[in-house]
Amino acid sequence: MMEQLYKYVYRYRNPTFKNHIPKLLEEIKKVPAFSLNEPQIKLSHTDWFTEETKAMKRDYQKYFVDNILKEFGPAFCKYNTFHEIKISNIWFQIYNKGDYHAIHTHPNCNFTNVFYLKVAPFQYTSVYDVHTNQKLECAVQPGDILSQPAFLKHESSTNAREEQKIVISFNSNINQRGYL
Repeated sequence: MMEQLYKYVYRYRNPTFKNHIPKLLEEIKKVPAFSLNEPQIKLSHTDWFTEETKAMKRDYQKYFVDNILKEFGPAFCKYNTFHEIKISNIWFQIYNKGDYHAIHTHPNCNFTNVFYLKVAPFQYTSVYDVHTNQKLECAVQPGDILSQPAFLKHESSTNAREEQKIVISFNSNINQRGYL
């Protein structure tokens, strides 16, 4: 089910996510541990594309495309009357207690998307209104995909909980027929 939370911010509730989360988590745990600890981002485990992660085997990506994106893509296109969606990259992020991702945007793509594998109850992702800079809180739960234009500022505030937050992020480009 696709719904609009705010202007240009969408939440897709995947109806079959429970079938796929154990396999995705199993495949992610096979990826060698690589952490980031910089002023704008602190992650306990990720495969974000860096020199250190280029050669990593990422079997979770194929599984994700074949089992999650095959349902999301058509729903997202139909809801927005897009002709097609193309994925430009996929990566995961594991947030342990104290991890965060400060305010940022995503260059060179139309939309940025986050699939929530594991989140605690009442967890939010913050998106900032492009005109007012008002902080908009988007409630998420396991199985949700949050999508927004890549130019919108967003953040994942510090994980204050003992439970991990685990997401798969992906950037996408859309094709809409009828443009000049």
